[in-house]
Amino acid sequence: MWPAIGAALAVIAVLALVATVAVRRLDGSPTPTPVRASPAAPSTTTARPAAADPGRTEPGVHVQVTPRPDGTLEVVEQIRFLGASTGLQVDLPVLKGVVSGARPPDVRIADLEVLSDGQRLPQQTDSIATGGRVLLPNAPLSVELRYRLTGAATVSKPSTPGRALVVLPPIATDDSLSKLPVVVEVEGAGVRNVVCPGLATRDQLCGRRTKSGWRTITLQPDATAVLAQLDLSRY
Repeated sequence: MWPAIGAALAVIAVLALVATVAVRRLDGSPTPTPVRASPAAPSTTTARPAAADPGRTEPGVHVQVTPRPDGTLEVVEQIRFLGASTGLQVDLPVLKGVVSGARPPDVRIADLEVLSDGQRLPQQTDSIATGGRVLLPNAPLSVELRYRLTGAATVSKPSTPGRALVVLPPIATDDSLSKLPVVVEVEGAGVRNVVCPGLATRDQLCGRRTKSGWRTITLQPDATAVLAQLDLSRY
């Protein structure tokens, strides 16, 4: 008889527990649930390499051109060598592929200033209006040329008043740069397009619009001329 009584008491205890849980659910009391820690989400942040920038962050030449209303170009040309250099050859901009009617007749380099590894060098004693050798006594890894390019514009006739074709630098033509990339940028709202007439026909539209003007694709030095069509009246 005692086993039967014990079994009955166990059943009663279980029923009482079920009834208690049911009452708690009916009166809105939440049923406790176990708390589990969420696994940490894997990190998706990865370091991105800096964009290639010839002449600034890697070997090559970067040319920044600002036209003036008279067609004169204010130029900052940044050059980064593969190794230290004791000299730099400069020449007038390349005219490969430019038709005779668009060739400026009297291009000149004026007011050249040279910064060697950030240090300004004394004024060059020899004129390099049409080209020459720039001495770099401290054998720098990088050089910055600041100069004006005069006579670089050819006014288009017949055309809209102030419309001109302008031949763009670089002027750095040293043998040490013969295999390094070149990028040319021209600033201002007056730029209509930039072309490289010496390239294959499919590649001649070498300019890309930027926030401040136009920028060429990466070019090979001395491979081609770079021309910009400008509205000089907008400068």
